[in-house]
Amino acid sequence: VKRLRLPSGSCNEELVNEVDALIALDHPAIVRLIEYFVADSEVLLVMELLQGPSLGEKLREQGRFPEAFAVRCLRHMLKALFCCHCHGIAHNDVSEENFRFETCHADAVLRMVDFGLSEMSVQESTLARHEHVPRGLYVQKRDIWSVGAILYQMLAGARLLPEEGSCWPEATNPSYVPVRLSTLDASDQAMDLLSKMLEPTTARRITAQEALQHPLVVRSYGFTE
Repeated sequence: VKRLRLPSGSCNEELVNEVDALIALDHPAIVRLIEYFVADSEVLLVMELLQGPSLGEKLREQGRFPEAFAVRCLRHMLKALFCCHCHGIAHNDVSEENFRFETCHADAVLRMVDFGLSEMSVQESTLARHEHVPRGLYVQKRDIWSVGAILYQMLAGARLLPEEGSCWPEATNPSYVPVRLSTLDASDQAMDLLSKMLEPTTARRITAQEALQHPLVVRSYGFTE
């Protein structure tokens, strides 16, 4: 059971509609949301129980991942986001703690276990308008940037950005990412995908579907949906 405190002035009806949409999601890379209960100041989410560690815990335990394992994890994250984005749901708070392995087995599926349920702030909406990008697409592309930052962390054994919780494109100097990538020991295909996911301009950034069709993912797993 997960407890979410409702912000003051929030609309319960909007939250219920959003949670209903999450319950309708049915994908092996997304934890199943079974039921929910709305109280005066919080909502209780009853979710499927997973036995494995979070991706964040795995990273803290193991540090840098072999590229093949990192791409395997990436594929599961992208599949979860692709499903959400196809249903008009953008996460808006993607981090390594939002994904958990189904079991402790080496071949366990990595699944999305947490959802960004809050609305975008005025600042984020302003940024979306400034880039002339529809608000929903802006947040979806922000999700992709965050997953790109997680891919970097899996390959490098260190965060892309020094401050935890600041993994958003608008929080990053555009010249910072190329400098970080230049020191990364990874394959040419991994570097190419990273550059597309961490593209600073929203409109030019790759989508979840395009990332799943990238040669790195297709070559490793043959996933072409």
